[in-house]
Order: sequence, then structure tokens, then C-alpha cells
Amino acid sequence: MTINEMDTAEVLANYQRDGYILLKKVFDSAEIADFKSRIANLATSDAEAVSLQGDALSEVSLRSILLDDRILDAVKVILGPRIVYFGDSSYRYDLGEGSRGYHKDSLDDFEDPSSTEYPIVRLGVYMQDHVSHSGGLKVRRGSHKHVFIGRSSLKRLFSPNPHGFLKLASFRLGRSINLDTEAGDLAIWSLRTIHSGHAVRLKMFPKLCINPRFEKYIPKAWALPYDGPRSILFGAFGAPSECLEGYIKNRAEDSSNRERWKRSHYDDPAIVDACSQKGVELRFDVMELSRKSQSPD
Repeated sequence: MTINEMDTAEVLANYQRDGYILLKKVFDSAEIADFKSRIANLATSDAEAVSLQGDALSEVSLRSILLDDRILDAVKVILGPRIVYFGDSSYRYDLGEGSRGYHKDSLDDFEDPSSTEYPIVRLGVYMQDHVSHSGGLKVRRGSHKHVFIGRSSLKRLFSPNPHGFLKLASFRLGRSINLDTEAGDLAIWSLRTIHSGHAVRLKMFPKLCINPRFEKYIPKAWALPYDGPRSILFGAFGAPSECLEGYIKNRAEDSSNRERWKRSHYDDPAIVDACSQKGVELRFDVMELSRKSQSPD
């Protein structure tokens, strides 16, 4: 189902309320089989978990997926007509279980989430069944309007700082949900949304959502298996904003990503032209800083 076949106002309202949307059967079975084959061909390592070194837009076999109109149209419903790509995309190919733990992906984010917007989203194109299998995405519904509760956020209830106090309304958890993703589904969530990957579903109680800190203690005999190798394409887009500037600056200055982005080349004229035709703006900060780090002083 494409975004044009849905009530876009309802899609946006659901995203604004929940911090995520799940669009069912965006890609058909033949397309998903093709996508899985492309990722498997890239994941040549014997390691249990493989991810892309570089970015998906720079990888010719993944570019058409990330720039598919069905994805971009959905992103534009959420962010508005101007969307920006900044090099933050990859795939995951997992033969075994991965790390788990609730977290947010937002960076340099000091505003009160209960009263401000954070116009940056991550998307996942899912290629397996996670309704009757483990390995899917777990979210806290509505948590894009809540802080990630910890020492620094609790201090801001009582201590002034340049970003002001946090409201008590920001300190909520949100209901934990295992998203019912299936092959061909597209999930889009706010970088402020609290989430965890590799969700475990129990054989006896498959709808029960368990805190990820306890999932590692569940005996394998009690858990539903994965639906084959876990293949997912991830991408991120933002709307022009101060939030996006802070996020890009943080990512560009993070030295742990330098080696990865040295392999990116989405400033190639053909890619720039393809993005222009799709209405996608490009930022090259991460590549430029990575290349400067290679240059002699």
C-alpha cells in the first residue's frame, strides 16, 4: 500500500501522537526477495552481524530502494515537502541475535520534548516476519514527547540551565509495544522515540512485550525463533531546522564514524541529480570532514 492510498492526515496525526507509523505491505513479495538478495550479496563477511560501511545512497544496489517514491512520499507527509539526506543510512544483516536496550537516536537535543518538535526520522524497510517471530522493533508509544529518564534529565526538573527546566509531563515512559512488522512493511519513527531492536517474542505469549534489559535472560526454548537472517534497510531524513543542524554537526564531528563515511560518495553528480529529481536535498558534512581527516596537515 502506498501513502497515496491512505489518509495522509491520519498518517500524520498517528505519527504525531505515537512517534512512529507502520505502513503495511508497501513492497510486494517479489520486491522483498530482490532486496534481500541485494543485501545478502553485500554481506559477504562470516561475522554474525554485518552492516554497511559507507551509506546506502552511495551503494548502487541500495540506492533505488532508499529513493523509492513510496518511501519519500511517506517521509514528506511527516516532515513536509523539504527533506534532507545527510549520509545516515545502512543495512543490517544479522545471522544471530544483536544487542538490545531502550534508547533514543536524537543528538544535541536539549529542548523539552513535551512542547517542541524534532523533525528528523529514521525508517526501516523490513524483510522478514516479526509477528510470529523474534527480531523486530520495540517502541515506547508516545515517547517522542518524553525524556529518556536518567540523571541529567532528572536534574533539569530542579536546576536551571541554558535550555531551561523540563516539565514534569515530560517524565512518562509510554506503553511498550512490539511492532507487528512483516516482509514489505515500512516503519518510520522519530529519532526522539525510545526504541530497541531484536525484540524477543515468547512462544506462549507472543503479544507480551518484555523490557529489553530482561530479554537476554529468556531461555531460547521459550522464545520464538528469527525468521531467517535479519535483513533491514535503514535510512534517516530531516527537515531544515536547528535540530537538524545540531544532529549533523554531532555526527560529522564524531570520530568513530570517520572510517565509515570515508567510503561514502553520495556527492557523485549522478546521485546528486537523482536526488534533485526526487526532491531530496543533500548535506555533505560527514563526508567532507572524513576526507579532511585523511589529508596531510
